[in-house]
Amino acid sequence: MKATARSWVIPLSLVLLTASVRVVPAAVIHQGRVSDFVNMEEMADAVLRGDNIYARTLLFPYAPYSQFMQGGMKLLAHKLSLRFEFVVKLAPIAADCIVVLLLLYAPFATSASRRVCAFVWAINPVSILITAFHGNIMPVVAMLIVASTIAFDHDPERKTGSIFVTASALLLGLAIAIRSFPVLFLPLFVFKLRNHRERIRFLALALFATAFSSLPYLLFAPKAFIREVLGYSGVPDFGWAAIIRALTREGQLATITDYAPTETKVLFLLAYAVWLCVIAIRDPEQPVTATSVTIPLLFFCIYSGVAAHYLIWLLPLALTVGDRRMITLFSLGSTLALVGFYATYHPILLFGQFTPILGGMTARGLWFVGNVILFGVCLLSSIRVFRGLLGGTSLPMPLRLARIAMVGIFSAWLGVVARTALHVL
Repeated sequence: MKATARSWVIPLSLVLLTASVRVVPAAVIHQGRVSDFVNMEEMADAVLRGDNIYARTLLFPYAPYSQFMQGGMKLLAHKLSLRFEFVVKLAPIAADCIVVLLLLYAPFATSASRRVCAFVWAINPVSILITAFHGNIMPVVAMLIVASTIAFDHDPERKTGSIFVTASALLLGLAIAIRSFPVLFLPLFVFKLRNHRERIRFLALALFATAFSSLPYLLFAPKAFIREVLGYSGVPDFGWAAIIRALTREGQLATITDYAPTETKVLFLLAYAVWLCVIAIRDPEQPVTATSVTIPLLFFCIYSGVAAHYLIWLLPLALTVGDRRMITLFSLGSTLALVGFYATYHPILLFGQFTPILGGMTARGLWFVGNVILFGVCLLSSIRVFRGLLGGTSLPMPLRLARIAMVGIFSAWLGVVARTALHVL
């Protein structure tokens, strides 16, 4: 009995630490109706009125499933007489606490390594900034992705009807239903299943929530639905585009089209497709937890529209792999970039009702330096991955073609970056 009680001391302590370092700033800092919280409350009001959430342009450019979360948070805030911007942070905070438990009990490394990874996540400033200050729902998506990969790798044999594979598909399906980005992880799971029947079953479970919730809108408001779901391309707040943007006069955004979102989206999808082919040929038995890290790395390298809350995608996946150097440098760069960005453009998110202690050129300098580190880490890590998969002289012809394709894609990307810099600067 005593041994069982002691076994819960570390997990409970880490969960309480995770919750406390997020709940305290979320409760103390009053941000009001600013930035994303305005959109969140308008989404909630539209849902509670029974309006079509897609009637207004770029209010909700996602699959329909998660709209009810905002409505539920508004009702909860009213019921408990709490600030709306505090209540909407509770789900991301809970998700961060669940990630701690996932890292503690994940089937990788030693128990000591798992404890270190869980502690790093608990106090990681990137997670705290996005969850407790920004208040975005993306940590919930990140948690579901990590839970899905860990559940899938928990059963390496992946027998027909495995409860772990089923749970993995449902968890990934919830992530896809909340935000569309996790659909990029789907092929990694499908590749590793043993037969077509299992693959079809996994696909059906993973896509059910999105398809079922989208069906009424496709039937009764298809134009508005398709326009909104396909109409958002992020913003150039982080990554290579933010480095260029930070060098412009006052960091001005100009227009999003100046940062080539369409071209970089196509180039990212091409690089992603080549990488999937390489994984399928070269290392099909690699755990999903290991291969999944490359997707956000590639995205942050190539795509121009990287928003603040996207940065949460990589960290929990990287912690399951245990690449300490990448985790440390990515956390450092992302923290500097987030603090600099918030202090420059959304100081109320960082300081709330208190007097800002950071701003001006100092904040912009942090934003610039942080993005240089962040982008450099992602670029070098991506190069290392592809050198490991496509290096050497004795590659079979398909992998040689893949190497040529990747060189061509990155050459085209360099051209887009150069053109963007010349145009914007």
